[in-house]
Amino acid sequence: MEKDKIYIATFSEGAEEATERYGFGLELDHLCISENLNEENWEKITEEMTKAAAGRRIIVHGPFTELIPCAIDERARELAMKRHMESIGICRELGVKKLILHSGWIPSMYFPSWQVERSVEYWKKLIAKACAAPAGTAKACAAPGEDFTICVENVFEPEPDTLIEIIDGVGDPRLKICLDVGHANAVKTTGTVEEWIEKMGERIGHFHLHNNDGGSDSHGELTDGALDMERILRLAEKRCPDATYTIESRKCGKSAAWLAARAR
Repeated sequence: MEKDKIYIATFSEGAEEATERYGFGLELDHLCISENLNEENWEKITEEMTKAAAGRRIIVHGPFTELIPCAIDERARELAMKRHMESIGICRELGVKKLILHSGWIPSMYFPSWQVERSVEYWKKLIAKACAAPAGTAKACAAPGEDFTICVENVFEPEPDTLIEIIDGVGDPRLKICLDVGHANAVKTTGTVEEWIEKMGERIGHFHLHNNDGGSDSHGELTDGALDMERILRLAEKRCPDATYTIESRKCGKSAAWLAARAR
């Protein structure tokens, strides 16, 4: 794994120190709480993100609180679109080329077929709107497959097929999967995380890396849990060689050192 493909989430304790020590990038989590994008917070949050980004490779984790792309209520979908467009605008201002957004899946609320159908509509609309937006809101994306990528992250999905169907349904190279291996390990009902990687293949554009015991989403160190991270990373390099990676352990010291020892 190349060192320039590795990032550390800013919520992780010791993230900035580890990026300096090992030469990793940062995944900025400043926008995760949606209200940080309110107009009264805009100047402060962009200043904080600009400062954190200085001299570093960065990607951005977008807002997810109460945002549901497949929502039944049209106004709920409109809110998700508004927040996602605002986060795209900040990405373009900062020169960020990759944005992580949650899928919005809520177990027992939506049938998988509804999730797929409505999500395909939503992500197509978001990409089209982002590419058509005037400067000052969300600057135009470059040609498909270049410059800007949105990666849709699994959270409560118990199987890989729903996200695969969404990505294939949209059929745009600017939309990829962010496979959070810790989330998958905690909630999966079918297959292993390795089998998810095999099925998703090059649809994966980014990974969130953390470990757990398979029963709770503890965001543990990479070596502390049921996942065989060595095996996962070998498979990831084989099946999705262009993907990038973010360490999302709550404390990143051991994880960063472990990954740095295996990076080239």
